[in-house]
Order: sequence, then C-alpha cells, then structure tokens
Amino acid sequence: MWLGFVTSVKYLGVCLVASKYFRCTVEYIKMKLYRVFNAIYSKSEGANSELVTVELIISYCLRFIMYATEVVSLLRNTINMLDNCINTALFRIFHVDHKHLLILRYYLNVPFLMCSTSLTVNIIERKRFWYTTVTYTICQSGKCVVAKWLI
Repeated sequence: MWLGFVTSVKYLGVCLVASKYFRCTVEYIKMKLYRVFNAIYSKSEGANSELVTVELIISYCLRFIMYATEVVSLLRNTINMLDNCINTALFRIFHVDHKHLLILRYYLNVPFLMCSTSLTVNIIERKRFWYTTVTYTICQSGKCVVAKWLI
C-alpha cells in the first residue's frame, strides 16, 4: 500500500497547502464563488433588478468567502483577491469603473473584506474578534466545549 504525496488537502472545508509554513489556498473558494454568482446572475436577470441580484450576492456569496476566516490567518493579498472577486461580480452587474464600484459598494452596504478606507468596516477582523471573544468567554467559565455558532 502506497501513501501518495499531495500538495494540498481539504479538511473541514479549509484547503491546506504543503509548505514550509502553515498556508491555506482559496482557489476553490474563488471557483465556488463564481459558480454561485453565475447561477444567481443568470436566474435574476429575469427579475430585471440589480438590487435583487446584489442582495442575493450578499446573502449567498459572502458565506462562501467568509467560511473559516476567523480561525485561519489569510495573507493581505489573499483577502484582496477575494475582495476583488466581489468587485468583479458587481462590475458584471453594473458595468462601472473601479472608482464608482467602491462608491456602489459603500451605498449598497456590500461589506469590504479588507479595510481600505476609514469609512469601511473590516468584516474579517470583526468576525475573528467575535470568535476569539466567545471562545475565551466559554473557556473562562470552565466549560471548554466545542460550540456551534451561527454567524
């Protein structure tokens, strides 16, 4: 029986990469995000409303991007790549340039994954802070149990 060498392994939805240091890849998340967006976009074209499509993107696509970000430290360029996926989806809906895309994201309440301006909220850091606070509170009460949170 041979044990095969692999460059990456998927465990609990997180794809770990063989490396000298702990690293994760988000390529499968990116593919899954575009797959979900294309399905939403093709079905919502009949509604003829861009706002419906944006709300569906916020409720469905962000779940794929935000999965396990509170426990896995992602690099800044990885977070920017995922944020750019959202920009690409919004560009496909509204057909505007980058400057107007940022304004659209702000007024449509599409969260930024990385805090690029002082007006935006860093959603990944907020989620990580909430996770560590709840974990610390549970462990301080003497009940170190594995909990299931709905975020």
